[in-house]
Amino acid sequence: MKYKAIDVSRVSGNAKKILMEEKVTGYLEFVPRPDGGGYLMLPVDVLIAKNDSIRGISEIIPLSKMDHVLRTILTLGKVEARKLLSMHSGNEMTIVRKGWGREWEHTIRKETE
Repeated sequence: MKYKAIDVSRVSGNAKKILMEEKVTGYLEFVPRPDGGGYLMLPVDVLIAKNDSIRGISEIIPLSKMDHVLRTILTLGKVEARKLLSMHSGNEMTIVRKGWGREWEHTIRKETE
């Protein structure tokens, strides 16, 4: 299923401070997990482009740890994943994440069924 990033930030850091914060635009894909949760990830085209650019090094395997580092934007729990899957096309959803003394509101819109 495809989703459109309306206002999404990709944030990472260590225990003391934020190391990276970037705005994400474009389409995202939902990838389910066996436990009922899921991931919002950049499209697989990002992985293909990265694999094309690394010559002489083994390719990054889809859904491997390196792929998750490269493409994962948000990790969703069971309830969030269920709400995301039950959305109708064109509807928006806001996901709130807190950390490092800040709060981020990620807004996404469902594009396709």
